[in-house]
Amino acid sequence: MSSKEKSKTSKSKKERKRVSFRTLMRLYKVFGRHYKKHWKLFAKVYTGLLLTILIALLIPWPLKLILDYVILKTPLPPQAAFVTQWLGTDPLVLLVALALAFLLLRIFESLANTVHKVGLLSAGEMIATDIRERVFIHLQRLSLSFQESARSGDLIYRLTSDIDDAKIILVQLPDNFIYRVVMIVSHMALMLVLEWRLALLAFSIIPVLYFINRRMGSDVKEATAKKRNKETEVSSIIAENVTAMALVQAYGREDLQQARFASENRESLHSEIEARRLAKLFKRISDNLAAIGTCLVVGYGGLLALDGLLLPGTLVLFAAYLRNLYRPIDKFAEMMLDVAKAQVAGERLLDLVECDMVMQDAPNAIPAPPFTGRVEFREVSFGYHP
Repeated sequence: MSSKEKSKTSKSKKERKRVSFRTLMRLYKVFGRHYKKHWKLFAKVYTGLLLTILIALLIPWPLKLILDYVILKTPLPPQAAFVTQWLGTDPLVLLVALALAFLLLRIFESLANTVHKVGLLSAGEMIATDIRERVFIHLQRLSLSFQESARSGDLIYRLTSDIDDAKIILVQLPDNFIYRVVMIVSHMALMLVLEWRLALLAFSIIPVLYFINRRMGSDVKEATAKKRNKETEVSSIIAENVTAMALVQAYGREDLQQARFASENRESLHSEIEARRLAKLFKRISDNLAAIGTCLVVGYGGLLALDGLLLPGTLVLFAAYLRNLYRPIDKFAEMMLDVAKAQVAGERLLDLVECDMVMQDAPNAIPAPPFTGRVEFREVSFGYHP
């Protein structure tokens, strides 16, 4: 192989490793019409999502107020003067009211999250059901030449596992993307308003997380694509042997089929282990980077608090916001890994749905009338050739 051919091969491999936005757009274009049918459910899902983000911003504030203005007795800022106008200046009353506010926020968060999660799961199953019916109908319309060349195990796998994986792109990806972006932007803006120095220190970890995602994400996608192909081979062997078991036994080919199945099954196992190992390694690295960022913020924030430049409650607020900030960033990278995995399934579905080997009626075909179930033969003869 020449160096030019090698460079083309390596380039094509790199392209397959990455998330292809062209493939994503093709998936949304082909299957996007299924959203319209369930728009009311999606409206409820995203309402619950936005409420969850808003409540996540408010939850740490009762703890900050309790620490700074009830325990440490720091005077309330002018912006919070309405608290004393409503509740008075008794510390015990303020403590009880803020504790109840914290409890109510937790309850509202749980309700909003339930509406969001249950609605999202329901929407995903409905979309998958619609797509499975559409693909099944299309499969029945494909020509006999396609049916003869296609492997039954591969088609079964595409109608079951691949459609389930495609839900990640069609349902979970838009939801996760909106959640991550709104959560990250809102927390970053509020952190900059509260204490810009701590905010910039917290943001310094984000480019490192992005770099790790770019480096490891392609390897995870490649391992997952290999695993998917091996699982297809295993499914095809199972389907072929189950449907032709009598012939296998009649010709005494059990040993050959067992060796073939064992080889593909072991290769599928090795690919699965490699994909999981890379995914877990990426998760551990992301967790450690988030811990480093939290340590830096808490350490520097503690110094500012000791110098009287920062209220302790604000440091507690930052610690809570850091968890909300790093988790979406970590999950954003993890989401892209999941999308890279699901893209393999999506491409396989597109190959099937966009297949144009469809049986078509002749241009002069006559529409068939409603059938009653009775067959009548007219001017039909029967005879033997001499």
